Amino acid sequence: MKGLLHNSTADALLFVEGLRRLTISESPSSSPEACRECAERLIEFSNVALGISLDLIEEGGRPHLYWNRNHAKVLLLGHIDTVWPVGTIDEVPFELSDGWISGPGVFDMKGGVIMMLMAAASLLGPEMPSILITSDEELGSAASRPLIEEMAKASSSVLVFEPSAPGGALKVARKGICRLDMEFVGRAAHAGLEPELGINALTAMAQIVTQMPQLADTSMGTSVTPTLARAGTTANTVPERATLHLDIRSYDEQDLTRVESAIRMLSSQVEGVVIDVSGGKTRPPLGASASEDLFAQINDLAKRLGQHELKGSSVGGVSDGNLTAHLGVPTLDGLGAIGEGAHARSERINLPATLRRLDLIAKFLDQLLEAERVD
Repeated sequence: MKGLLHNSTADALLFVEGLRRLTISESPSSSPEACRECAERLIEFSNVALGISLDLIEEGGRPHLYWNRNHAKVLLLGHIDTVWPVGTIDEVPFELSDGWISGPGVFDMKGGVIMMLMAAASLLGPEMPSILITSDEELGSAASRPLIEEMAKASSSVLVFEPSAPGGALKVARKGICRLDMEFVGRAAHAGLEPELGINALTAMAQIVTQMPQLADTSMGTSVTPTLARAGTTANTVPERATLHLDIRSYDEQDLTRVESAIRMLSSQVEGVVIDVSGGKTRPPLGASASEDLFAQINDLAKRLGQHELKGSSVGGVSDGNLTAHLGVPTLDGLGAIGEGAHARSERINLPATLRRLDLIAKFLDQLLEAERVD
C-alpha cells in the first residue's frame, strides 16, 4: 500500500475537501447536464489530489466515470446522482460541525464516492481496482445497466459504496423491486347534469387500491405499496382517466413475479372501465448468499485489526448491487459513509466513523487484490 490512509489530519482534510467539491456541484438524476458537470469536477479532483485519471463515458445519453486500465477483477461501484434538485445547496449548505458533515447527497452517496476513490488511491499502481461511477442509479439505472453488467461479468467481486445501514452495518441483503403503472380508462360526463352517463375511472382505481394489502406477504418480506395516484380533469367532471403507481418489493424473486402476475390479471369492478398495466421488475433481490463470503472476510479483518465486529443488515432499498449479485458475482454493499438521513434534508455523515471505515476498506481492498494476484 502507498500508505495514504492513516486517519491523519491530512486524510481528513482531503476527504472533506473532496466531498465539498462534489456536493456543491449538484447532480440531480433528472439533469444529465448537471451530472456531467459534476463528473468533470470529480475528474479534476481525483486527478490532482489522488492521481487517478478517471475516464468519462456516455451510455444511454448519460455521463459515467470508470477506470479499467488494469482489468482488475475487483470492481468498486457507486453513483454521483442524487434526489436533490439544483438549488438545494443554497437551502441546505455543505457544513462541517462537531464531526458531522451535512449537505444534499453527502450520505447518499457522495461520501461513498470519495471513499472509494481514496481507498483506490491508497493502492495506486499495478494493483489498482476497477472503478465505475454512474449517474442514473436513483432512476433505476436503465442507461447504465449494460455498462454495470459488462464490468461485473469481468469481475470476481464487487464492492458497492452505498451508505451504510443504521449503526454502520453493511447491507448483506436487499429486496428486489417491481414498479407497475396502472391506467384506468372510463368515460367523462358532467358530474351534475348527467353523472349516470359517465364511467368513473377514479372509483375503479379506488376499488383496486383496497385489494393491494391482500397481495403482500410478510413472510417473504413482500410489500405492495400504492405511491402515486392521479385522476380527473375538473371538479365537475366524472373522471375519464386515472393512473396508479405501485411499488412492490420482496426478498424473494418468485414472490415478485407472483404479485406482478396477480396485478396484471385484475379486472375492474366498475363496468366499462378498461385497465392497462405497464412496467415490471427493475432490480432483482440481492440475496444474502451473494455477500456471505465477502462479509466474513472483512469481518475477520476487522477483528484482526482490533476493531468492533461488523453487523450485517437486510434492507428494503435497492442499489446497483442487486444487478451484480443477480449475475452471480459476489457483492458486498453498504461500504460507504456512516451516517443517517438518506433522501432527507437532514442527511449527514459522521466524519471520524467514516474515516475509520475508510481505513478498514482500504486494507480489505488490498487483501482482495493480493488474493487475486496469488490466484
